Amino acid sequence: MSEIFSEIYGLHYKAMRAILERSWDEEINKKVLRQTVSEILLDPDMIQEFMDRLPEFRLIDTNEKGIYYTMIEDMIDMPLTLLEKRWMKTMLLDPRIALFDISADGLEGIEPLYNPSNIIVMEKYSDGDDYYDEKYIEHFRTILNAIKNEKSLRITFITRGNKEISTNCIPRELEYSARDDRFRLIASKFDSDSDSIIPVDTFIINLSSIKSCDLGQSIPPAKRGGYSREMRTLVLEITDERNARWRASAHFSQFMNRIENLGGDKYRITLDYPAEDEAEIAIRALSFGPYIKVLEPQSVVDRIKEKLNNQTLLQPHF
Repeated sequence: MSEIFSEIYGLHYKAMRAILERSWDEEINKKVLRQTVSEILLDPDMIQEFMDRLPEFRLIDTNEKGIYYTMIEDMIDMPLTLLEKRWMKTMLLDPRIALFDISADGLEGIEPLYNPSNIIVMEKYSDGDDYYDEKYIEHFRTILNAIKNEKSLRITFITRGNKEISTNCIPRELEYSARDDRFRLIASKFDSDSDSIIPVDTFIINLSSIKSCDLGQSIPPAKRGGYSREMRTLVLEITDERNARWRASAHFSQFMNRIENLGGDKYRITLDYPAEDEAEIAIRALSFGPYIKVLEPQSVVDRIKEKLNNQTLLQPHF
């Protein structure tokens, strides 16, 4: 089951689909085929694995000129298997799914694979957001609507100092913290009366602190501007024992990351992450124990050491 739902095999399917679709429109040689694959499978090891497995799929072949072709004339939609339906039913039991108003039509009578309430997540705060609260759901959907349709918001929220603030803003991202079990809004201030491009300064608000949230006006592209967050980079070395490489890929998947093979079972992972997530990065690195080594930069290593200074758990190598 892990292979059916793994990111690796899902990407293999997407890569093969891209090859087939491209072969219907143009002649593709090995170079073009590899380029098509590399646009989906960014990891060089995954690209090579896919190229090695290509004959197994029996969906594409080469002629005497080295041009790839397929006998398949059109893509077909595959019906969901019982296993896939049970997996979907399991995902629909997650309270966060209700935020997106996803229908369960067609899954009546399907047994889930497991009950998410039976899973205990370690190193996670127990006072996360209330995903069943009607106001919370309303605010989440309003923010999501504004992001999709490029509209401003008028929000009122409570600060950590218990002060109530109202402001017009442009919603930039909705972000989820697995450690805090909270959604937060990244936004920029918006002055509807000004003709100038908005400032790039951003602020972050926990959705649970929002008291009211109303959809505003459409924002012209000239006034949207850009925005920036303080980003930091961390370079890790992973020893691929006990499937540590793929566990690390999943652990840090929400952050921009690049993986390189250093030879043998050693891999380098370069992470770009927002500065406010450094504590979460430290906790996640800590969970790998001796299989992870923090390489650089020294300033980040020192900050993480300081955060972990009072911890009695097994620490990663620095």
